Amino acid sequence: MTLSKVEREARRRDRAAETEQERKAAATAAAAERRKRTRLYVDGAARGNPGPAGAGAVILSPDGHVVAKLGKFLGDSTNNVAEYMGLILGLRRAKAMGIKELDVFSDSSSW
Repeated sequence: MTLSKVEREARRRDRAAETEQERKAAATAAAAERRKRTRLYVDGAARGNPGPAGAGAVILSPDGHVVAKLGKFLGDSTNNVAEYMGLILGLRRAKAMGIKELDVFSDSSSW
């Protein structure tokens, strides 16, 4: 038995709605998975560029607790070097802590 045009269109709409719901569920699951990862926040700055500079990093556990705070005075340096050193500080500490996977956040536009 063949379906009428109205019935075929209704089934097509139903399938499209199911596909959209599955896509949204997958996106929500992926977002939840990203939130469970360890996070590294890095920053660096120089006064005068070049000038006195410092770098810092903070590592947060998947639960959002601070597990490491790092800071280092760099002497005379540029903003870009300071930002990069903040990243290096954080990555070295994460490696020393045995962290294999983490999300990195920075306000630098030079990456």
